[in-house]
Amino acid sequence: LVSYVKEFGDTRVPQNFTQNPSLGKWVANLRINIYKYQNGHTPCNKVKDRIQLLNDIGFEWSIGERDQQVARYKELLKYGKECGDTGAVRAQRYDYKEYHNSNTSRRVTENQVCK
Repeated sequence: LVSYVKEFGDTRVPQNFTQNPSLGKWVANLRINIYKYQNGHTPCNKVKDRIQLLNDIGFEWSIGERDQQVARYKELLKYGKECGDTGAVRAQRYDYKEYHNSNTSRRVTENQVCK
């Protein structure tokens, strides 16, 4: 990551970074895991040190793509609380039900419902 910052001037490593695919995936997962830690969902003793090291290199904690991932994570938590689990099939049923209750859904389109 430090090498990336030296070369590109920021910490916005694309998730599909062709020069180093594992770095892109690692940074994306890092943002999610740190968010989970900060919200009490993942206990980890090493996180505080890691956060400081990342802050020292100017790590950007919030970028557009991450904001979308956080929103999806929050939706998943809400769904888990309402339905008791986060299984994919149940999530699809939840989306379908949401669509039929309001005739709109952010994740289900009319075309998908008709299939």
